[in-house]
Amino acid sequence: MNKTQMERIKYVLVEHEIMLETRIRRSTSEPLKDSYRKSLRKNLAAQVALEEVGIQP
Repeated sequence: MNKTQMERIKYVLVEHEIMLETRIRRSTSEPLKDSYRKSLRKNLAAQVALEEVGIQP
């Protein structure tokens, strides 16, 4: 995977993070919020992994 591809992945992860945060705020279902939070944790872990290899948003 080249740097351009990794930068694109990082950009998509940030967009997905924003979408998940919005859904967590708007949702009225606790089980659904928990699912979104779990996805958000995975998303943030992926962002950290990319940052560790030198890709910034």
